[in-house]
Amino acid sequence: MSCVFLFLFAGTVWAEGYKKPVILVANFNHDDTMTEEEAAQMRTATLSRLRDGRVIIKDAATASEISAEIRRQIMKAQTAEEIVSLSEVCNLSVDYILTGGFNTLVVAQKEKEVVTYPKKGVKEVSIKYYWEASLNYSYKLLSIKDGSVVTSYASSTTSKDDDSGDKARAGVFKRGCIFLFSFYDAIAPLQADLVESDYVVEKDKLKSCYVMLGSEHGVCAGTELEVFKVRYIAGQEVLENVGYMEITEVVAPSLSKCKMRKRASGKEILSAIKENLKLQTTNPDARPLQVKVIGSVPSFWDKLP
Repeated sequence: MSCVFLFLFAGTVWAEGYKKPVILVANFNHDDTMTEEEAAQMRTATLSRLRDGRVIIKDAATASEISAEIRRQIMKAQTAEEIVSLSEVCNLSVDYILTGGFNTLVVAQKEKEVVTYPKKGVKEVSIKYYWEASLNYSYKLLSIKDGSVVTSYASSTTSKDDDSGDKARAGVFKRGCIFLFSFYDAIAPLQADLVESDYVVEKDKLKSCYVMLGSEHGVCAGTELEVFKVRYIAGQEVLENVGYMEITEVVAPSLSKCKMRKRASGKEILSAIKENLKLQTTNPDARPLQVKVIGSVPSFWDKLP
């Protein structure tokens, strides 16, 4: 085993004083296929699903800095544009507004074939009945600066139950909306520079290293990273993939330990580091390796019911 040193220095994205994006969660409209109480339960589940470390969430329904009258207007607004136009909202320390809707709840009994083999060479097919509830949802995230749509998504969530439609119906409201990784990446992209210091090599492969991203950036164990080296083609900066890593431990506000994600990554990343260090001896302006966050943390997905 041999040891060398590796650091990840934050680029301009993570300059000193970086502020996590703040999202104000506004109203989620619903149609008459569900009750007010069910829609409120779905919104609560959505808020829970949204608690990702890369952003700060403010609930318009409970935020103490919002007056009662403005809160009423926000929660009754039919469009996000109405919310952006409210002067008190514009004066809040928020960067984005999240709003959406739930509609077309369908509860139906369904059937499926169940194949069993009670005896060798004997196949039996039976019909199993179950209940399935499905609910469509959509949301969009608007910039508080100009009201433009930053990202939007529409999908559906389902719940199944063998006993009754009521149980399937109740289950769907416990699930909340799904927020893809692209939702967070659109407003809080994480990137850092790779420089030599404090990493471990084993059998000619990079085994572990540290990155200058930590709890203050919202990463945690399981956050996936992609490593690039910088190329220049026709005067343009081009990022070339050299491997993948995963954060295994957050050890400080701006420091985390990583392991390799794929078998070949340890060899390729180590080779790129050596190549980059050699290049920097003749070109001090050469860019260091780049590391980008490319996936949500497992703890986020573990919340899925």
